[in-house]
Amino acid sequence: MEKYIDYEMCKKCGGVCCKQNGCVYLPKDFKSLEASEIIKELDKGKISISGQPVNFFMNNWTYIPYLRARNKDAEIVDLITNGGPCINLTDSGCSLSENERPSCGLLVKPVKIGGPCEKIKKDVGIEWLEYSNVLESLIKLYTNKDMIDVVVSQISEKIVSIKKKINNNIPLSEIEKLNMQWYYQIMANKPYYEPDEVKNMTLILH
Repeated sequence: MEKYIDYEMCKKCGGVCCKQNGCVYLPKDFKSLEASEIIKELDKGKISISGQPVNFFMNNWTYIPYLRARNKDAEIVDLITNGGPCINLTDSGCSLSENERPSCGLLVKPVKIGGPCEKIKKDVGIEWLEYSNVLESLIKLYTNKDMIDVVVSQISEKIVSIKKKINNNIPLSEIEKLNMQWYYQIMANKPYYEPDEVKNMTLILH
């Protein structure tokens, strides 16, 4: 896999990208994705189960869980994330070696101090779809709820928080701006399908 690393530029930038969100892992970053092995990684405190809503066939949607570098103060299950900073960000840069870093972090090409940097297109959802069952089972283990119930609950909380900020003229974060419209689309009773139901469908990632 090609890597995009420019330590000098990132040092001058101070890790703006890393302050926005922890980077997403790809399945190939792990020797095993058996539930017991994922639990061992989660217990180290540096990884969360996160994910992304996915549009497919216009008005239908699903939610594909994946693993990401944990954001500071985030929970193990962080499906609709508040964002960074990434727990691995230090005053001297990333605490992980290049070999330990999430693949999607290595696919961010530094092009401008202060960002935005260039994110190389990667179908993250497609790559994680195969492992949705095991991650859903772990979400159930940690929250005692089905994944879709956690997603809808967290989105409802985000909408309330965003409305409160707007009413009080408080600037929204970049993640809130990016996802605000998507939150409302999901809560408008759009048809939801389990990830297992859409494994053979063509997905349009949101």
